[in-house]
Amino acid sequence: MPPLDGKIILITGAGRVPARSLAQALASAGAHLALSDLTPQAVEETAAACRLSGAQASVHVAAPAKGMAARMLVDEVLERWDGLDALILMPTAAPNRTVLDLDEWDFLHSLEANLNGPFLLTQLVANWQRSEKRSGDVLVLLPPPGPQASSAHRAGLAGLRELAHGFGRELFPYSVRVFGLEYSSLALPVLAAAGAAAVDILTGHNPAVPGEILTIA
Repeated sequence: MPPLDGKIILITGAGRVPARSLAQALASAGAHLALSDLTPQAVEETAAACRLSGAQASVHVAAPAKGMAARMLVDEVLERWDGLDALILMPTAAPNRTVLDLDEWDFLHSLEANLNGPFLLTQLVANWQRSEKRSGDVLVLLPPPGPQASSAHRAGLAGLRELAHGFGRELFPYSVRVFGLEYSSLALPVLAAAGAAAVDILTGHNPAVPGEILTIA
C-alpha cells in the first residue's frame, strides 16, 4: 500500500515549481490532491501530471488572500473530497521592483498573497480539523529569495517563515503539525529531496518538532 494511500492534500500555488514537483511526489505516494492556483492552464498541467501516476486530483482556481476567497476554496475542497488531511502552502507573489519604484498596491498585494493567504487557510483548515476531531499537517514552502530579490519579497518570505514557526507551536495542542520546508535552489535533485521530505513528514516518519524549519540543501 502506498505510504499516503487516500490522504487528501490541498496544495496552493500548485501550477508552479516547486509545488508542482511536490504534488507529483505526493501523487506517486498515493495521495488524493486538491490543486489550487490562480492560473487555470498551469494547475491543469500539474493535475494531468499527477493523474499519470494514477492519483486522483481536483483543480481549484483561486486567489485565497482574502477571507471570502479562502473560505470558498476550503469549502469547495471539502465538498469535493469530504475531508482534508494536509495543507501545503506555496508563496505566490514575488514583487521585483525596488523600494523606489514599488507602489503601495503591489506591496500590500504581495503581503496579502504571501502572509494573509497562508494565515487564513491554515486557520480555516485547522479549525475544521479540530471540529471534526481529526489530526492534520501543514507544510509551508519557503523558497530562496535570490540575490536580486526586492525588499518587499524578502519581507514576505521572512514573515512567512515566522508564521510557520508560530503556527507549529500554537496548533500542536490541537493535533495539527506545522513545518516550514526551506530549500536552497531549484535544481532537480533538490526538488526530489524536498518531495521525499514532504512524504516523510506527512507519513509521520520525520522526527522533526512541529514549528521546525527543515532545510533541504
